[in-house]
Amino acid sequence: MKKSLLLLALIATATQADDHSAALKSIDLRNSTAQMLGASEASMQNVLPTDEKPAIITRALPKERMTAQIATQTTLSYHKQKSDDIYYLNANYQPTDTPDPKGFYYKAVGITDDSRIVVQTFYQSSGKPFTSPIALVKDTTPDDINLILPNGHNIQPMDGRLVKYLPDGSIFQINDFNRGNLDSYIATYRDGQLISLHAPLLYHIAEKLPFANPRAGVPFNIHLYPNGKPMVINYIHANGTDIIYYRADGSPVAMMNSSGIRMWDSAGNLVDPATASAKKVEKEFDAIGDAIEKNVDYAQNAWQTP
Repeated sequence: MKKSLLLLALIATATQADDHSAALKSIDLRNSTAQMLGASEASMQNVLPTDEKPAIITRALPKERMTAQIATQTTLSYHKQKSDDIYYLNANYQPTDTPDPKGFYYKAVGITDDSRIVVQTFYQSSGKPFTSPIALVKDTTPDDINLILPNGHNIQPMDGRLVKYLPDGSIFQINDFNRGNLDSYIATYRDGQLISLHAPLLYHIAEKLPFANPRAGVPFNIHLYPNGKPMVINYIHANGTDIIYYRADGSPVAMMNSSGIRMWDSAGNLVDPATASAKKVEKEFDAIGDAIEKNVDYAQNAWQTP
């Protein structure tokens, strides 16, 4: 069980989680977080009471959402054009002036009918695609991509669906952009199946999840079972975060927050740590923790060039 408690930190350090850390450290957490999420002051106060058991999850993501091949469908149409201008990225996906054998490069590959430039990123070591082609926001160029701002954030002036591939060509992640803004969860796939949804910071998107609970806050990090039900949901709200663990049937296993941890058996009874039933629930809790740790390691390292 001690190992699983460490996952409170692991979940928060998954790919592209630094924005959440910044939000949680804000002096005025309620106002700044609500603004980032596009949520109202009232919605940010919708926090489950500490003594309330999370509801059983009865709905799951649809099967078509769980399959990578269906999720990659895009309507992008463009005319192919060659370009001699190459933009290099290092192994950490940061702009660099020189090639890096473990890095990436991107270039313009075409143009749409409405004159938007289409770019694509490739692995430097093999020349294989790291991303699908994606259109840039109108009147922007490849020079505008990955421009580092004073706050450390990178500009991604993209418009449409972006698919990322592993070195072997399999689908790794999918997310949508709308006029340069992230417009979907970052969906991570392993062996063609969706395993996690991460870091939207967009309340209107979170509300579309079939299992989201508005009373618990905004779900910004979700790990999934193959059946489409959540394994773990991280909720962010005015007072911090709650992490809720679930069984594959949707029943809650545990809830972690700044107040501590509470656990329930499969019948929905609050578990007394001194009883024998607590040992069984702890094993379930640890098994889920192991699965999350595997997901986090995969998301952070699978796309790296050997």
